[in-house]
Amino acid sequence: MKKVSIIGILLLLCIVSTVKAQVPAGIPYQAVARNTSGNLIVSQTVGIRFRILSDTPAAGTVWFEERHTPTTTDLGQINLTIGSGTLLSGNFATIPWEHANVRLQVDMDPAGGT
Repeated sequence: MKKVSIIGILLLLCIVSTVKAQVPAGIPYQAVARNTSGNLIVSQTVGIRFRILSDTPAAGTVWFEERHTPTTTDLGQINLTIGSGTLLSGNFATIPWEHANVRLQVDMDPAGGT
């Protein structure tokens, strides 16, 4: 009985030690687009830029940057996945999530520009 439980514990330790966290394929993002007057931007193409930066004052290191040009719904809603847009710089898979504090910057061009 003791041999079985010792072998089981050793096997479990081997499995646990080889399991590592994986980078997500993307981060779901949902928003409602509004203009500077607070009115909904409906059924229009908007430009969205995502930047993932180090969490430092002023200009931190940009780990990843991409853009999207979605069309809003009739309620002004957009649904995107961060990590699946047009790459501007960096690599989503190499963001040091485990070693650095990061922050997300979201910019929108209501005219649909980039």
